[in-house]
Parts: sequence; structure tokens; C-alpha cells
Amino acid sequence: GDVFQAGTFSGHPVTMAAGLETLEYAAENDVYEHVNDLGRQLRGGLQAVVADQAPEYTVVGTDSLFKVVFTRGGDAQSGACTDGCSQDPSCDRFESCPKTGGDVGRGAVDRWNRVFRPQMLDRGVLLSQNQYESQFVSYAHTEEDVERTLDAYREAL
Repeated sequence: GDVFQAGTFSGHPVTMAAGLETLEYAAENDVYEHVNDLGRQLRGGLQAVVADQAPEYTVVGTDSLFKVVFTRGGDAQSGACTDGCSQDPSCDRFESCPKTGGDVGRGAVDRWNRVFRPQMLDRGVLLSQNQYESQFVSYAHTEEDVERTLDAYREAL
């Protein structure tokens, strides 16, 4: 059609068949419900850890995505943000919550890259390589994985 899209295997029949099978499997086996539920549990737990140990940091994410952004200058998030920052203008922290890549960049990105990420790796939790990318929960993860991840965050923060 009129849209250009490029990629190594984009549109290849085997890739397309595998993608379709994956989507059908996910729909038939409550994959989205599973990963989104674990994501909510993880963000809620992270919010508690952050409120206790690093109240200036911000928990963000939705569905199966999560991240702790090393923001600066905020207080503990209000009850409106117990599932991660909702970017609600009526929230007390709205002005300090990250909304753009620039907001993330004004945080303690170097500390995250240099100190925090290696500590998490030492505890068996692999995070994305920088503060600008999200973490993801997969279908293979369990509630026990969420608890181990929260324990690692408690120790590393």
C-alpha cells in the first residue's frame, strides 16, 4: 500500500504466521490479564518501596510496563498514584512527575546507570539499559518473581 515499513523479517510469511499464532495464544490464554495483573502488583509494591526509601523518585507505567524514574525534588506520591504516576493534574506531585524524556533526563540518570542497574543485576534482576526505557512483565513471570523483584529494589535502593 501507501505505507512504507521496513524490518529484517517484516512481512515474511513465517514471521507473520508466528505473530498471528502468538496473538491467538495470548487471547485464548488470558496472557494480557496475567501480565497486566502482575504489572499492577509490581507498581503497587514499588510505590511502597519508593515511598519508604526514596520518596523523591517516581513509579511510572501502565498494564505490564513499569519503571522507577529517579526524579528529584518531589515528596512521596499521594494515594492517587498507588499504581504508578497517573499524571493527574489534581495530584500534589503533578508538577514534578515525569511526562517527557526531558523530565526523565533531569533526574538522576547517571546514578541509575552507574550504580542502581548493576546492583539490580547482582540481585538477579535485569533492567533495561537506561532510564529512558521501560521494564516489562512477561507471561513467564509469576507472583514469586514480583516479590523477588521487589526485594531486589528494597536492597538496591
